[in-house]
Amino acid sequence: MRLHIRGLVCSVFAVVWAATTAVAQQLSAPGPQPGTIAGTALDFTGAVVPGATVVLEGPDRNPNRSNDRRVSTQDNGFFKLDGVKPGTPYRVTIRAQGFADWTSDEIVLTPSQYFLLTGVSLRVASVQIAVTPLRNWRCNR
Repeated sequence: MRLHIRGLVCSVFAVVWAATTAVAQQLSAPGPQPGTIAGTALDFTGAVVPGATVVLEGPDRNPNRSNDRRVSTQDNGFFKLDGVKPGTPYRVTIRAQGFADWTSDEIVLTPSQYFLLTGVSLRVASVQIAVTPLRNWRCNR
C-alpha cells in the first residue's frame, strides 16, 4: 500500500511540474514600450505656426498614406505624437498654408523614449508665375 501511495504522489508531482513548466513557457515578456515625438513648429522668423499639419510617416511609405498618423499644431505651435513604435524608422513632415513642407531626418526611437524634435523652421513657399507673351499685341496710344 505504501508503494502505491508513493507512486501516486510521484505521479501527481510530475503532472503538476509539467503543467507549471508548460504555462511558464507560454508567458512572454511584455513588448517594448512606445515612445513620443514632440516639437514646436516655427517659421523662418521664429514665430510659432499654429494649425499646421504634422504627419508621422512610417517605413512602408505606401502611396495612399493610409498608415500615416496626423496631428495639428496647437496655438503655441506645439505638437505631440504619442504611441510611436520603437525600433522603427520614421520621418515627420510638417505642412502649413503659405509655407514649404518641412521634413525631418529619419527618427528611430528606443523604448519609452521622449524625442524632442528641434530645428523645425518653415520657409515661405515659393510662388511661380507663368507669363505667356501675346503675338502681335500692340499698344494703342
